[in-house]
Amino acid sequence: MLKLSTSENQRKRKGLFIFVGGAKPPNLFEPIIAAVKSWFALWDLTYTRGLLFSRIDAKEAIAEHHTALEKTFLAGQRLIEES
Repeated sequence: MLKLSTSENQRKRKGLFIFVGGAKPPNLFEPIIAAVKSWFALWDLTYTRGLLFSRIDAKEAIAEHHTALEKTFLAGQRLIEES
């Protein structure tokens, strides 16, 4: 990684985080969101949003989620449109 920062005439890079967790305890996603925000800052990215899906235990269970595919597609589309 080159230690180059973005200049003011360049677009700020944006990032989207998608996380799938198998459980639903309180505050499940808080630690990982903090870590991702720190990681994004390290790489000079703006954390725009996160898609967080819990109670997805089986390997392909995310495909059965009633809104995951649509939400993920729309979030990616918004990320491109806002860039």
